[in-house]
Formats: sequence, C-alpha cells, structure tokens
Amino acid sequence: SSLIGLNSSWQLADKHRVYGQFAINDFDSKQLAAQAGYRGYDFFNLGDLMLQVEYNYVSSGTYETENRRLNNVQYNLPVAHIKGNGFQEILARANYEYKRLYLDLALSYYLLENYSATSLLPVYREMDRKSTDLVFINTELGYRFNRLMNLSIFNAIFLIFVPPLNFILDIPFVVY
Repeated sequence: SSLIGLNSSWQLADKHRVYGQFAINDFDSKQLAAQAGYRGYDFFNLGDLMLQVEYNYVSSGTYETENRRLNNVQYNLPVAHIKGNGFQEILARANYEYKRLYLDLALSYYLLENYSATSLLPVYREMDRKSTDLVFINTELGYRFNRLMNLSIFNAIFLIFVPPLNFILDIPFVVY
C-alpha cells in the first residue's frame, strides 16, 4: 500500500489563507482524499475574530489496506481525519476572543457513504457499513489565563444529530 499526498497553502493577504490537501492510495482513482479550506482573521474590524470554512472528501477504503494491521492509523486512531474513510464534510467555524474571554463555534455537516466506524481498526470482524447524514455542532465558552501556554478553563456543549432531528447532547466541563 502506498499513500501519496500533496499539501498546499496560499497567503491571499495579510490575514487570509486558502489551503488544501490531496491524497491517493495505490494510484487507485477510487481511493482519493481531498481538502479545500479558507481561514481569515480580523473581520468587521474585530482584531480577534477568526472565520473558517472547509470541505473534506475521503472515499471509502482510502486509508485501508488488505492487511488490516497495516491500515493508516497511529495507536488505532486515523492519521488524517477522525471519521477515517467514506465521508464528505463541510465545516464552518468562528472564534472570537475579547480580552481573555473567548467563544468558539463549529458546525460540521457529514455525508457518510459506505462508512464503518471500525474500518481502520486491526480487527477482522467486519461491521456493517452505512450511508447517512450527520450534523455536529460544538460551542465552547472559556477564559484563557495564559495565551502562550493556552492555559484555559472552558465549558463546551456538543450537539450531534442525524437529520431530521434525532440528537445527542453532551455537556462536559474541562480545565486545561
């Protein structure tokens, strides 16, 4: 198995960047991965406002091999994306910090195609593959004590649902 990729990034202006990645496995046109995104800062004269949009595509089987122990993982975690294989993702993110108080909002919309959560694990029992849509919303509010070391206290709310409106709500409280 050979995975070959290309990474690129262009600085459009002082605070605007366009980036992308492309990968192909075994020179097979059916095993592709691609990413295109934009990140910009200082919108609406707000010095600490960041906006980001991104599109990710990974075809089913891109990071898999015939020998499951040789899949493209590190400590059983995908090397490229948390979803592994068989998905498309549209991501929108905004982050704003005022003095030391910050708010981070992220919305991910996944289109899962022939997806299996265990496809990259070194187990030989094949799980059912599915195709569905998934929406993931993350809202984080926190206070940053030290920007250099990113010492923060925050509260995050994760909202996950499969359209039309079946959802899972998870509210952790974390100190770093």
